[in-house]
Amino acid sequence: MKKTLKCRKGGSPLLHSQPQEDFFSTVLGFFTSIKVAVVLLAVMTATYILSSLVPLGLPDSEYFKNYPALLAQIIVFLDFHHFYTSFWFIAPLILFFVNLTACSINRFSRHFTFPGKKRFGPDIIHLGLLCLIVAGGITCSGHSEKRIFLREGDVVTLPGNQSIHLNKFDYLTYDNGRDKDYTAFVTIQNLESSRIEKNQIKVNHPLMLKNVSVYLVNREAIARIVLAEPGGKQYFNYKEDRIPFKDGFLYFGGFLNPDSGNTESYTAHFEYWKDNKFLYSLDKKAGETVDLLTLLETSVVFIPQISIVADPVPIFIIFSFIIIGAGLALTYFQKLRDEK
Repeated sequence: MKKTLKCRKGGSPLLHSQPQEDFFSTVLGFFTSIKVAVVLLAVMTATYILSSLVPLGLPDSEYFKNYPALLAQIIVFLDFHHFYTSFWFIAPLILFFVNLTACSINRFSRHFTFPGKKRFGPDIIHLGLLCLIVAGGITCSGHSEKRIFLREGDVVTLPGNQSIHLNKFDYLTYDNGRDKDYTAFVTIQNLESSRIEKNQIKVNHPLMLKNVSVYLVNREAIARIVLAEPGGKQYFNYKEDRIPFKDGFLYFGGFLNPDSGNTESYTAHFEYWKDNKFLYSLDKKAGETVDLLTLLETSVVFIPQISIVADPVPIFIIFSFIIIGAGLALTYFQKLRDEK
């Protein structure tokens, strides 16, 4: 093994292993390589594009229902349905951060090692990109997500003194039963200004509000009944609803024969509870009465599941773009100055 001799100030030699120096040079060269940065950018771009083609956050069963078995297995196995917490998002981003940091340190140190004109524009751009990655991490750490099922008429309070009201839900399928499209028609109200705005939400087309995004992520079949009072007033009730009745409540447990396919033959199952005690059960079909209430309709309907995603104010992201813009401007003006 080849050895190199170096001397301390006192004159005594120090032994350094050339292969050890070559190893560190190789590692440093790898992390400062432009080729590595280009490959990482290509990988991130490709995976981001692929992830945009897959509805995110659905239960595993939904992918096996809506995609060929092999494709569904790939999506679930590679964790593409949770892309932004998956290896394919985090690992390339960390490697790119390390690569960019190493390049920045290496480039900045050369300003004090070699004489000549100093060009700090690219260094400021690198700093802005590093801040942008860190800002993304800070934003993700303050990220929150809540999933709920909405029934027509339901109102849910959103972050930022807003509320969402589900007016209607349209669900379409192909002839083979696969999901084709579903749309939630909603009303958004600002609780401070009382401003009301109607809008709609589709799969992969979220509703963007102030610091909040509302996604349509799933749908579910649920039993629904329509009860009417003697005066004609109607009530829509869904499975597991508690309906005020006498001195207690009726618990609607769903249908006894939900797979019959004939909604008119559905038998609704009720349980009467009083003082937290079960007293008796009732099984009724459409047209029959429950004391003074008439069961007008039995049906199975689809209700949407929405994902309410709240992110902190992107101050750090805005600051990062300001730094990048300053670096681009400095680079441009330095180039103009050199051309004169």
